[in-house]
Amino acid sequence: MCARPAKVLAVVAVLVIWQPVYLGGAKPSFVFPGPAEEATNLWQQLREALLWQAIWTTMGRALLGFGPALLISTAIRALISRNTLLRRAFGPVITLGTEK
Repeated sequence: MCARPAKVLAVVAVLVIWQPVYLGGAKPSFVFPGPAEEATNLWQQLREALLWQAIWTTMGRALLGFGPALLISTAIRALISRNTLLRRAFGPVITLGTEK
């Protein structure tokens, strides 16, 4: 099975489960809104600046976290790969779980 039909099937399955649960009324609509209400809300927010500002803020914070982590881990990896003592000390820990 190709990945695309599987993803579409997963979305359809969520919607098929979501709608009856919403219609069952177990929770008020302000706590658990239906899919149509959420789609309308998302469409409105996509046309406003606040959502895009929030997305850019989130992506900026992610880059501020992952960027330095990538640089630091690359430097550590280079240091361990060039130093025999460090490679002997940390090699078994690093390669743990990669053996088949």
